[in-house]
Amino acid sequence: MRFSLIATLLSLFVFLKPTYAADSDARPLILNFPEGYSLGELYLVKRTAKSNDSEPETLTHSPARGKLRFPAGTRTILKVSYDGARHLSDLTKLAPNGLFGINMKRLEVTDDDMKYVAKLTGLKHIELEGTDITSKGIFNLEPLKNLQFLGADKTMIRGDAMKSIAKHPMMENLVIGHNDLDDDNLKYLVALKYVTNLQVDNIHLSNKGLAHVLKLPELTVLKISGNNRISDASILMMQKTKIKSLNVQSTGVGPASLPYFQKLTRLRHLKVEGRNFSPEQQRDFREKLPHVKIQFDGKAKDIPREIFDPLH
Repeated sequence: MRFSLIATLLSLFVFLKPTYAADSDARPLILNFPEGYSLGELYLVKRTAKSNDSEPETLTHSPARGKLRFPAGTRTILKVSYDGARHLSDLTKLAPNGLFGINMKRLEVTDDDMKYVAKLTGLKHIELEGTDITSKGIFNLEPLKNLQFLGADKTMIRGDAMKSIAKHPMMENLVIGHNDLDDDNLKYLVALKYVTNLQVDNIHLSNKGLAHVLKLPELTVLKISGNNRISDASILMMQKTKIKSLNVQSTGVGPASLPYFQKLTRLRHLKVEGRNFSPEQQRDFREKLPHVKIQFDGKAKDIPREIFDPLH
């Protein structure tokens, strides 16, 4: 009987063994960069990085050169160098899912270069701030259906780029401020069902355009600073939203907006123009909005990180 029991246990062990070994079969991440030169620096993204970070927290970095090997599941961001920007065609030699993100901030990249970027169909994060990319470049990125973060502020894009941006169904963070956009084209962004963070500062936004972006069902962080047509009445429009963080600096929002802010029950972080408020009015805001962290000056302070979800 003892032998029979041992035989039974052994048979169970043999049956279960493959399930224990499954994880070890995961394929490593292999990136084949050019051997003769570097495209820039390759960064390993921290697990604690937040989804809204323009430049997510990283662990370490190395030159993007030669054959690089990492454990399965490693997330990497390529920060392209000035010289590397001349060789973006080499991106087509990487596996489509090789990079998590790419940062080309303030580099001399072209609209046609975005065709090479679009070959990396697994990309989730693209930073283009301060480049000369136009709406054509955004159009060239349409194949990236996994994109979650797009930073295209201070570029050359115009309102017609909104149609292309709306074709990224997984978009969560969209930074397109300081561009010549118009109210009418913002209506296309309503197709983005997962956007939580939208930055449309300094784009000549009016309440007409605001009405479009407030239809984003998951919007929790909104930056509309620098739009002088935004007023107290704009805050009234936000009552049925999920907004937790709002930046209305350098707008017409003033003391009369207090009753409207009191109805934003989810609001936790507010940035307003200090020049619009007397010291007494500032105290009144703080007393009547006790659960809101209010900033009345122009000093840059980070939005509380807990508002944002981790990268995924």
